[in-house]
Parts: sequence; structure tokens; C-alpha cells
Amino acid sequence: MIFKNVKKLLFSSLELFEKLRFTNNFYSQIEKKLHPNNKFLLLNITVAEGCGGFAYDFQTSLFSNFDNDKSDFLLLEKGTKLYFGIQKDNLAFVEGSTLDFEEDIHKSGFVVKSNPNAELTCSCKRSFSPNNKVFDRIEKN
Repeated sequence: MIFKNVKKLLFSSLELFEKLRFTNNFYSQIEKKLHPNNKFLLLNITVAEGCGGFAYDFQTSLFSNFDNDKSDFLLLEKGTKLYFGIQKDNLAFVEGSTLDFEEDIHKSGFVVKSNPNAELTCSCKRSFSPNNKVFDRIEKN
């Protein structure tokens, strides 16, 4: 997924703060790993093969490559730096979740923790099966 020309943010960070929680480690790892390269984090929810049928797909994007015409994105910013973006349609799948960065002996990366919309989750922390409330919220919108 390639994006172009960020000139302004289309949505306020407050909307994301009402729907998601971000750990201090989440912010610090973006500042440490992504900001030096002028990048930020995007979260997509994809239909996937595997444990739960849906997957959390974290991607990085350059600030300068993000397409500000994508009005369906919610963006989190601090000063002039973008930290995080998610498509509005995907927010229903993770609303109420905590985003974090985890590191252990086997792997490290950004994760969605304690997702109240997941009926089933996989131990890999990458796939999940959403509960019916998610689809009810999507149909109302």
C-alpha cells in the first residue's frame, strides 16, 4: 500500500483516543524505530487464512508518501509527526483495544492487545475472529 503527499491531517487525534488506547512503549518504539526514517505506523484489518479468519496487518509508511485524499483514515499526530493511522472502516474491529509493542525471545513487533471485539484470538497475536457486535456496528454505519 503506497500513499502520497501528506499536507494536512483530516481527523483529530481525539477521535482515536476515545476509541483506542496506546501504551508508552507503543509511542517510544515508533519514535525510536520509525521517526528517524520519517515513517509512521498504519494498521489494516485483513481477511486472512489461518486461525481466526481476520488479521492485524501493521505496515510502515513514509510521512511524505501518505495520500491525504484518503479521507477514510483516522490519524494520530503529535506536533508535526504522524504516529499512527487506521481506516475508519477498520476501527470497528479494534475499538476499545490497546496497541502496544512487544518483544520476546522469538519476535518483536507492534500488537493489538485485549481486543474486546475478538471472539477468538490466536496466540500469535496476529489473527482473530471478531464477535457479532462488530458486524452490527458496521451495518449501522
